[in-house]
Amino acid sequence: MPGRRPHTKSRAGCQRCKEKHVKCDEVRPTCGACARYGVPCVPKPLATVRRGEQRGNLSSASPALPALPATPASPASLLLVPSRARAALSLWEFELVHHWILHVAESFQVSPGFHRAWCDRGIRVATQYDFFLHMILMLSALHLALTKSPFFTEAHRTFILEGCSDATTSFRKEAENINDSNSHAVQAFPFLMSIYALALPQFDREEKGGEAVLDEMIHILIVIKGNSLVRPTTTPWPRARVSPRWMEEKDYLDQTDEDNRDKDLRNALGTLQPWVESSSDDPRVRSINSETIQLFRETLKIHLKRSLRPLSWPNAVQNDYIDLLRHRNPMALVVLAHYAVILGQCSDQWWCSSWGERLLSVIAAMLPEEYQGAIAYPLQMLT
Repeated sequence: MPGRRPHTKSRAGCQRCKEKHVKCDEVRPTCGACARYGVPCVPKPLATVRRGEQRGNLSSASPALPALPATPASPASLLLVPSRARAALSLWEFELVHHWILHVAESFQVSPGFHRAWCDRGIRVATQYDFFLHMILMLSALHLALTKSPFFTEAHRTFILEGCSDATTSFRKEAENINDSNSHAVQAFPFLMSIYALALPQFDREEKGGEAVLDEMIHILIVIKGNSLVRPTTTPWPRARVSPRWMEEKDYLDQTDEDNRDKDLRNALGTLQPWVESSSDDPRVRSINSETIQLFRETLKIHLKRSLRPLSWPNAVQNDYIDLLRHRNPMALVVLAHYAVILGQCSDQWWCSSWGERLLSVIAAMLPEEYQGAIAYPLQMLT
């Protein structure tokens, strides 16, 4: 009977080979398997144990981390425990974090305080929560792609295409258990998700029909709207405990007088009410569109910094209005065309780019002839 083939166990293999249960050849910086499939080669984190601690004691291995809530163990929850904080960063991940600090955080062009917050506090939170780190890595990779950086690689492309479902699952778990430790992470994460939602459809963008573009925008509105659902649950924590704030109001609010462009947009929205009243929609639909217009005008009074304006109105949209968009209600599309003006004002942002013009073009092509006059202002501003 032939003897068993000798087998040498891989001790320093990469994370992907370990997860796939294949032997890693341990070639660095990229093993053969990862090179063959064109994916990032992430080294398996080395277990580090402090003196006096036992290897099996996960809770004592990282005393600085907040304890997980006591819940019955399940396969899903067990998968989420290691993702609370990363044991180590691979060189590839470190380069993306470095890119975030040097380029991405500054690219938001909001204010020095906003920039400092996302370079300092943002990275500190990322070292504690893997879902937060994952999104920072994702936005850094997207920034490389959308700015056509020569440093963008197929490994970045693969990483982007893998998505962030695990990160959002972990985020939802944290959001369901707000505490002193995670309130800042949960409160700040929706901003990253909002930028991601606007940036991702522009990655490897193929020519899409109007229906697909409009559906993408509806999805973006829903993602950004998540901010308004999370904020009320997280804000009381830092306020009640006088914990350090990430930034002051002056860092994200414009302290100057109302911008003339905002005045013009508010006036243009004000002219839409006669269009709503003369439409053939039933009273309930007219009421939804009227309320949406009023909320839109109110959000323009908030005076966010210019590059944050696209995130304001979606926070206030109602589910009923989103349903009207799904049914391609003409007046709902008219209101959305005016949102395209705000997107167009931020076309210099890598994550916003051509969204304004693209969205307006799709809406103009969809609207019946009798509604074309209702989008005169957006057409004037973006064409």
